[in-house]
Amino acid sequence: VIGVAVNAVVLAPLHLTQPRQRVRALTRQTAELLEAMAQGLRGDWDEEVAGRWHRFADEIAERAPPVLDDVRTGRESTRFNPRHDLRPADIDWLGYERTVETVRRTQWQVSGIARTLVDAADEAEAQPVPSKLFLERYAGALEEIGAAVDHFGLRSEEEQGQVEQHIRKAIATLDQLGVEVR
Repeated sequence: VIGVAVNAVVLAPLHLTQPRQRVRALTRQTAELLEAMAQGLRGDWDEEVAGRWHRFADEIAERAPPVLDDVRTGRESTRFNPRHDLRPADIDWLGYERTVETVRRTQWQVSGIARTLVDAADEAEAQPVPSKLFLERYAGALEEIGAAVDHFGLRSEEEQGQVEQHIRKAIATLDQLGVEVR
C-alpha cells in the first residue's frame, strides 16, 4: 500500500531506455560476431579462432534472457503508471521481445556454424576443410545476415526493407551453396 501510494504521488520511474539500449547492444554484438567470422573465413583462421567465435556466440545467447527481463520490466513500468499516462511513449515492446528471441535463435545457428568450423580446423578430426571459394561465398552470406541483424529492432520502413534485402541475398547465396554441396 505504501509503495502504491508513493508511486502515485512521486510518479514511478519509467524504464524505457535500458531495454532499448540492451536490445541494440545484443543485435550489434551479433552483427559484429558475424562480420568477424566473415572476415576470418576470408583470411587465415584456425581452430583457436573458430573456438573464440563459438564461445562468443554462446556468450551472446546467454545474454538474451536478461535482456528479455529488461524488456518485460520496461513494459511493466508503463502499465498503470501516471507518468506514462500523461506522456505516453510509443514503444513496441512485443517487437523488442521478438528481436531478442530472433537474435537468440540466430546465435544457436551461429554457435553451430562456429562449432563446425572448430571441427573442420582440428587436424586430429580429419574433417575436410571447405575450399577457399566456398568459404568466401559463405562469408558473404554471413555478412548479409550480420547486416540484417544490425537493422533488427529498428522500426522504420527503410530499416525493414534493409533487413529483407540482406536476408534475400543471404538466402540466395546459401541456397546456391546448398545445391553445390549436394
